[in-house]
Amino acid sequence: MAITADQPSSTYFGDKKALRRRLREARGSATPEQRREWSARISEHVLSLPAITDANTVFCYVSIGDEVDTREIINRLAASKKHIWLPRIAAGYMQAMPFEGWETLTPGQLAIPEPPSSSPEGVRFDVTLTPGLGFSTVGERIGYGAGHYDHWFRNNNGGVRVGLAFSLLILDTLPTAKNDVGMNVVVSEEEIIEIR
Repeated sequence: MAITADQPSSTYFGDKKALRRRLREARGSATPEQRREWSARISEHVLSLPAITDANTVFCYVSIGDEVDTREIINRLAASKKHIWLPRIAAGYMQAMPFEGWETLTPGQLAIPEPPSSSPEGVRFDVTLTPGLGFSTVGERIGYGAGHYDHWFRNNNGGVRVGLAFSLLILDTLPTAKNDVGMNVVVSEEEIIEIR
């Protein structure tokens, strides 16, 4: 990745707060048209993954703002009769709840559309589609700072962990802590990176 004024360095060893700011700025530098085009290409890449085509149960985030848009992915997974689960934040922790249609979602604690609460038990996910501010080519992830996904991955079987990001947010390496959970696959509009 070339280093420019509006992009983070390809290798970053500074503090996470500064890195998050640079990643947000880089993502915000893309136009809405670029993000729509890139999201559409990412959707095609995701839907072509063997882990997705073979999956029965998928945990997927609901995109907001300038994140990689997941609505097309969710719609097409639902049309192919996959069981889709979405995040819900309750008492500071992320839970997975079944997706039963867009009309059932309401803004949650973080203003992200969430499904209603239910009492799922023993769900094993084949794939988790994961948001992040940035990812590395070796599967490292930097999120928004609350630790929801890292905590959830440590306490649930998320199956194949797939990170979704625009290519300008994929770096060679990222600072990590011992509790950070990496990805098995990172998907951008340009490529599919399998880490394994």
